[in-house]
Amino acid sequence: MRAAAAALVLCLAFQEDPARWIEKLGNEAIEEREEATRRLQELGPAGLPRLEKAQEEARDPEVKARLASIVATIKKRAELAKAFGPTKRVTLAAKGRKVSELLQEIRIAGTPPVGTGDLDPDATVDLNLTNATWWEALDGIAKAAGARVALERQNSRVTAPKLVTGRGPAFPAMYVEQFRVSVVEVKRHELRRPGGTEDIAMIVVEVSYQPDLKPARQTFGKSIVLQSVRDAKGNDVLVERPRWLGGTKLNARELSVQKAAWIRADAEAPITVEGTTDLLFQAEAKETTIDLKEGGEGLKLGEATVKVVSFRPSKGGAVLKLTAEAKGEADLAERFIDRTISIEDAEGKAHMGSCDSRCESRSEGGGTIDVKAEWEFRFPSEIKDPRKAKFRWVSEFHRVQIPFRLEGVRLP
Repeated sequence: MRAAAAALVLCLAFQEDPARWIEKLGNEAIEEREEATRRLQELGPAGLPRLEKAQEEARDPEVKARLASIVATIKKRAELAKAFGPTKRVTLAAKGRKVSELLQEIRIAGTPPVGTGDLDPDATVDLNLTNATWWEALDGIAKAAGARVALERQNSRVTAPKLVTGRGPAFPAMYVEQFRVSVVEVKRHELRRPGGTEDIAMIVVEVSYQPDLKPARQTFGKSIVLQSVRDAKGNDVLVERPRWLGGTKLNARELSVQKAAWIRADAEAPITVEGTTDLLFQAEAKETTIDLKEGGEGLKLGEATVKVVSFRPSKGGAVLKLTAEAKGEADLAERFIDRTISIEDAEGKAHMGSCDSRCESRSEGGGTIDVKAEWEFRFPSEIKDPRKAKFRWVSEFHRVQIPFRLEGVRLP
């Protein structure tokens, strides 16, 4: 019944003239604009000709930009569906339903259930969501229950979401298939010294992905690219972080990457943040073996060549150093799955090793020049008569580049 209701809503969306929703993109109320955006996105690929024509004809630069964002989102949804398969969508017309039941209904197969944390699992809520993505449904349930979403790691590979008491801050968010792009923190920093004060504001953008996706990238410093941050007057207010502020540690969460934008403290709200994601996820991984002989020709893996730099066994364990080279392979350092490896001895016994806090991995170069990456793996036990190393290597990536536009950010 719920699937049929969702299909009916989408059918009506196609039949309805989108002109009224396009007009609402210029409304002063952000709630009206968000509703219009959602309605227009529901048109899907069939609505692209009408939306692209409206974008071309729009005179208001803000409406034109919003239409461009909607068109890009529709196209990106189709692209993500090809890469990861159709996302889980739910329709929840809930009146007085238990929170625990709703959380069970949105559960993704093969992932831990969303816990109720310190909430009463029998607490009831009213909720009305149509064709919502997993993140949108989870945020909707949390809001209806007066709670927020928390993420905790159960072990090295499993992250379990749960709800905890207390509403989170109200910041803009957009939902694109398996991903949520949102502002999660806004704060001011001030330096007081003789002769005056200096201040600056910080906006943190976060990209979250579903727990059934497997990120390939180990470092996320470039996973969010900010293209512009503009205030209510259209001024570019993005600035460099001042030296006096020193290092600022973001409150990173599981299943998420973050990026801080530093802006002028006198920027006139509301603020609009635009940018794109640049995330890597495993598309295909292959199990590979390499002889432990030093200085050999190496193992050819696609465009990369992996070589043994050194292998130093001892009674207390062993250290294996590997290097890889390729031309123009910017993601070379990310191709080891979980940074784990095993060494097989003459009897076929596997000895597990991994990168610890002393493990260094880096990529150098890029573009048309050679790129080099290095890894150092440590093994805790003695290995007698070691023969070869075995590891999993990402042979193909899904690169996720989602353009985003987040409006309505207000400074404290």
